Formats: sequence, C-alpha cells, structure tokens
Amino acid sequence: MPKITKSQLKSVLATADEVRAWQSHVPPVRTRIAGMQGSRHAVEKVFTASMRNAKVDVEKLATIRSNHAAELNRLLKAEEAEALKGSAKAKTMLAANIASRREALQQLHNVPLTPALPTFITLTEPFLIWATPRSNLLSDSQVQPWGSYAKIKVAPTSGGYEKLSFYFLWNNPSDYHAVINASSYLALNGYFRAYAEGSLSYLWNVGGHTSSMYLSASLNCWEWWNQPPTLTRSDTKPVLELSANAGFFDDTQTKTLSDVVDFEVDQFVVPPNGVVVFEVALNMSYSVDDGHVHINFEDGGHEVVCPAISIALLTPPVATNVVNATHASLAPV
Repeated sequence: MPKITKSQLKSVLATADEVRAWQSHVPPVRTRIAGMQGSRHAVEKVFTASMRNAKVDVEKLATIRSNHAAELNRLLKAEEAEALKGSAKAKTMLAANIASRREALQQLHNVPLTPALPTFITLTEPFLIWATPRSNLLSDSQVQPWGSYAKIKVAPTSGGYEKLSFYFLWNNPSDYHAVINASSYLALNGYFRAYAEGSLSYLWNVGGHTSSMYLSASLNCWEWWNQPPTLTRSDTKPVLELSANAGFFDDTQTKTLSDVVDFEVDQFVVPPNGVVVFEVALNMSYSVDDGHVHINFEDGGHEVVCPAISIALLTPPVATNVVNATHASLAPV
C-alpha cells in the first residue's frame, strides 16, 4: 500500500473538499446579503440627516442606545466569566463520560471471537488535527490516546465558514472486501455568542441588523482507494444554532455547551488492501451584519476532544482483535 504523508493528505483533501464544502455549506441568502452593508448604511445616513432636520434629538437617542449597549456588554462579560469558571467542571464531567465509553469498548474487545459477533478495532489517536480554511485558528492541539484535543476561537465581524477536523486512517489488510461499521464522537466544551448592533434607522423601519451561527459535526469516510478521494458516506448531526436580531437597541443570544455528539456510519465497504480516511469534523458557519459572533473552544477548560474511532469488522477477520491500533501506513512528513 502506498505511503501517505500529512502534507499529501492536506493537499488532496483540500482539493477534494472544496466542492463538497460549497455544496454542503452554501451560505444562506441572508449571509450573502450581509455583505451588502454599504447600501443600508447609505440609507441610514439619509434618515439620520432627515431626523436632524426634523429637530429630533439624534445625539440623545444615540446616547441612550450607547448606554444600553454598554450595560449589555457588561452583562455579557460577567456571563462569559462565569462560563469560564464552569468550564473546568464541565471538562471533568466530559472526561468521565469518555472513560465510561472507553471501558465499555474494552469489554467488547475482551469478548471471545465468535462467528456471530463482529471484530472490534479501535484507533485511539488521530494522525492529524487540522483547521480549514485558516489553519492558524488552532491555538493549541495535542494527539494522545483517548484524549486528543484542539483549542480554537472564532470571533469574526463578517460571514464565513470554518472547519476543525481530526483525521484517522485505517487500511483493510486482507485480500477480501471488508464490511465495517464506523463510529466516533466529539466531546464539546465551549461558549458561544451572536451579537447584532442596533441602529437609529430602525425607528423608521429601515431593516434591522442580524448575526447568526450554525454549528454541526460529522463523521466523513473518505475512500482513499479512489484518486482524488471520494466521499460517499457520512453522518452529520446538528450542534447548535444562535441568532441575534437587533432593532433600535443591540441584541444578543448566548449559549454554554458541554455535550457529546455521536456519529455512526453502517455497512461501509472497504476493498482489499483499501485505505479509508475517517474525518471527524466540527463545522462552523456564521453570518454577521453589523455585529459579531464569538465561538470559544479555547479559554480555560473549553476545548474539542475526539477520543477515538471504533470499527466493527462485520466480515471474518484476518487477525485477532486490534486494540489501540496504530497508523502503520503513515509515512514521515
């Protein structure tokens, strides 16, 4: 089987993922309209000038709105500080969840092989943790058995899409087709905020500013025996959705998350000596029209953990159970 380097993997998947990312995460119309802020700002200037001509105290209204925004941001700062304090406890609880799942899987490995039961293979370390399209969003990451994690923070003032991925590799060592069930999960510990700025023009019904985010997570099975690799099987789960809709005053919506997201792809066929790359991904899309979004998987105990990939081999194995499988086909970079 050909060796695969990390640099080759990045290059090939970046190309193969471009079309899929566009098809699967096309920004909604609102996201694209958010980029047309110039026309809205021009209208706001016209209405502000009209308000002054009509003897409306624009400065006083602006002060009221500014004071409201300052108080709102003070409350948000206090809320995020509380979320940060709780992140350590949430991390401990998620670690206990992972330990329980690890013990359950170990018990399955200990079951004697019988024709009626599948063979379990566990990949406990990804060979690559990567963020796209901006890899520098990763402030920290660590590959370790049953606890590989990444820390990432996104705080844009415009729309976009980011993805954090954990990559695992497995090859079918036999001369026969292997039918497998693949499963994994992400332990998510983070704090999120969508914030939209208010506007004087809202008093004259000239629209309203919005900010929103949508997070999902997925297990993608890349068929590496095809070049370029193809993606025919995946399992995607929603994680959260936040939206702020401002009027005259600023508006915000926040959420603290500490949860586990499970995935499974059933009856996936790997050809003889074929290689499959499992991608466990956190997908983050967002839209901002005068405001910002804040995705925090970085501070304190906030992080994204991908403990392992579990493979249930449904066809007869060529060897005994494999625990803590390694990526023998991964070449040096």
